[in-house]
Amino acid sequence: MKKVKTAFFGSSRYSLPYLELLYRNELIDISLVVSQPDKPFGRELELKPSPVKEWARGHHILTLTPSDLSNGLFLGALTSLPLKLAIITYYGLKIPREVIDLFPLGMLNIHHSLLPKHRVSNPIPWAILSGEEKTGTTIIKISEKFDDGEIVGFDEQPIEETDTTETLRSRLDSKALVLLDKVLPKYVSGKINLRKQDKSESSYEPKLTREAGLINWSQSDEEIERMIRAFTPWPGTWTTLEELATS
Repeated sequence: MKKVKTAFFGSSRYSLPYLELLYRNELIDISLVVSQPDKPFGRELELKPSPVKEWARGHHILTLTPSDLSNGLFLGALTSLPLKLAIITYYGLKIPREVIDLFPLGMLNIHHSLLPKHRVSNPIPWAILSGEEKTGTTIIKISEKFDDGEIVGFDEQPIEETDTTETLRSRLDSKALVLLDKVLPKYVSGKINLRKQDKSESSYEPKLTREAGLINWSQSDEEIERMIRAFTPWPGTWTTLEELATS
């Protein structure tokens, strides 16, 4: 089977195992990497590329870092490449309709929740915070609406009583790599029946911020303990002397 020319959208270091898996996959030809723009780092605020951009540069793969995916130059570059498929994980920017339409096989997003639950950019801590017993990973063919695409495949995992966001993320990523490797051959050959999400079960949470880590001492010990695990490593949990004095 001829390799499928694919674009990879990712920015975080957590993206790298997926990029490496696809790079080794005999069905996939990583023809383009798209990552977030370089960001200031350190005291000198020196611009630093994302881990994904650094990886792509080391493997001599064309890399684009647009701040606006609707930009004409970026769209023109995509149009000039014979791309068929895109894979998205830990990218961090919303994908507009005009980009989605450029991929004949669509764009697949790897999302760490059992969609349609936790339609949010960082779903793992919210599953822990909610006291849920299970979560998982869903691979969807994205649509213009946020996390609203058809389901390609999913993997369900238990949430352990000691899980933090970091330990749960590690386990989900490990299982998601297996899932992605399993569904790709069937997907590119058109042998997967896509399933629509049940919108009646959808849930949305606010964007996670530093302020979310402020402990409310009127909550139960169980709720506070879940919060500490959910917000490890970020944004962390904290309190003030005033909060302690009034608790």
